[in-house]
Amino acid sequence: MATPEPTSPPRATSAGALEPSDPRQNSARLNRDERIRVLTLRDAGFTYLQISQQLQISYRQVQYTCQSQQATPKKARGNPPKLSEAEVDHIIEWITSSKRTQRMPYYKVIQELNLSIGKHALARALKKRGYSRCKALNKPPLSDKHKQVTSGFHTRIWVTRKAGEELEETCIRSSPTRKRGWMFWATFHGNNKGPCLFWEKEWGTINSERYCQRVIPIIDGYIRLLRDDIWLQFMQDGAPGHASKETLEELHSRGIYLSVRMQYSYAAYLSICMILMQHTYVTDSSEHRITFGL
Repeated sequence: MATPEPTSPPRATSAGALEPSDPRQNSARLNRDERIRVLTLRDAGFTYLQISQQLQISYRQVQYTCQSQQATPKKARGNPPKLSEAEVDHIIEWITSSKRTQRMPYYKVIQELNLSIGKHALARALKKRGYSRCKALNKPPLSDKHKQVTSGFHTRIWVTRKAGEELEETCIRSSPTRKRGWMFWATFHGNNKGPCLFWEKEWGTINSERYCQRVIPIIDGYIRLLRDDIWLQFMQDGAPGHASKETLEELHSRGIYLSVRMQYSYAAYLSICMILMQHTYVTDSSEHRITFGL
């Protein structure tokens, strides 16, 4: 006669003493053949713990089978899964095959693979395997050896990945390093180019005081130079250094008044840059990135 077993599993001296490393330990259901083996070993006098270690299943699975004394498992509740295990394996293999497919939203995955399920069903099937949609991280500017010292910054790119894969190459948003930049200030009127200025690094950032010291004298001199031949109306955008009270007062003291202060849209800004480049203010440089400041 078999020795009665406790209703709760005994404490193990090590983390892996009770629960085996087999992935099937996470399943709550055993098939008929596995149940028959459990019952056979129990009838032979094996304890729950011995059966668990022998068959590489959990203690609770052994306990439930022996207490129910049923070799045939009960029919699972709810609707059967819409995707088979083989289909889920194929979907995961396809998604993880490239950076493009990992960034593809679920509805596009369904379209590409011609699946007859909805995006929520696909999300549930992948979540059971540990995959979910997560924000991609900015690629740390570090070597592969030191990549894990920072988690980067969140972006708006989403990837399908498992927990712990956030630093994989296919899950990181790579961005090229920006080259050293220089601020370039320039003027033009009609089809003619006016004076220009490279803002030196040692001058610091452009604020109202430095703008009045280095730029406004150039504007004043150019307007005075052409005053006898043409009347020029000065216009500029609403940058802080341009629109500050100190800057406007300096312009007014020189007799320069703004009838319009333009807030350029991005398209207008690019158009103006193209005009400046056509007037050969700058040449292409592989060492410096030119930024136009109007």
